[in-house]
Amino acid sequence: DRAIGHVEALRERRTKNTGNYLGTVAIGPNNPFYRNVPSRPGAVQNVDFSFSPALGEGSAISTILIQEWGVNTELRQKLGDDWQVRGLVNYSRTNSQFTQPGVSTPRLAAAGNTPGLTTTTAINPYDVTQTSRTLLTDLIDNYNAGQAKDDLLDLRLIADGKLFALPGGDVRVAFGYERINDQLKQREVASVRLGLLANAPFNTYRRRVNSVFGELNVPIVGPDNASPGLQALVLSAQGRWDHYSDFGSTFNPKLGATYKPFEWLSLRGNWGTSFTPPTPLDQLNAKSFTFSYFN
Repeated sequence: DRAIGHVEALRERRTKNTGNYLGTVAIGPNNPFYRNVPSRPGAVQNVDFSFSPALGEGSAISTILIQEWGVNTELRQKLGDDWQVRGLVNYSRTNSQFTQPGVSTPRLAAAGNTPGLTTTTAINPYDVTQTSRTLLTDLIDNYNAGQAKDDLLDLRLIADGKLFALPGGDVRVAFGYERINDQLKQREVASVRLGLLANAPFNTYRRRVNSVFGELNVPIVGPDNASPGLQALVLSAQGRWDHYSDFGSTFNPKLGATYKPFEWLSLRGNWGTSFTPPTPLDQLNAKSFTFSYFN
């Protein structure tokens, strides 16, 4: 009898990328920094500019945070000489988060050409260093952000042992039960003030899976009854029934055979079916969300 345990402490990885704040703004006569063009007096001008002269190079810092924690334990109990029961427990938790700073488009537009602008409330895209520091701070108080948390609990109970003996060897069987609880929580915000991700509600997706499975291994030919051209022949049969709380039930069998005409050559073949449902991450459309902000 024995117990095997493994605890994995928190692993954390942080990634930072630096860039520059960039903007495009329409400047009109309402802006005190407006520069009239003689050929087009009073015309609105669309100006592309960088905030770097005022804020410095690399002032826009994007971050990615990934945290992982887990624990797993296996307990074994012998039942006589030929049988054993194993219990396995696995729990893991992950937390991932990203922030992507940017300039507030509505506030920048208002600072470009709104009636009543002054030198303290207007943007100067021609020489951004002449813009009020208070206004610059307000314009970059803005980001896109997202967070996902996943909690996974996996419980398994497996019994395996010998059924009876054949001339080719022992017929062995294994069967068990598995329970999986998976919960994903995700939230996202776009173009909001810094820190407001914490106020956004989570979207939650839960899945529970109950499974029963078994495997039978039948050695037709083994060392004790081998013959020239037939050193071993082993047949196997497996089956697994899963019930998903969100997809219903599925049964998937698998049949296999191993043939050894010589000691140095093994030929294997198998047939089976499988079912893989969309993950909770897929269900919350997290992939398209991630791609939209990182590609």
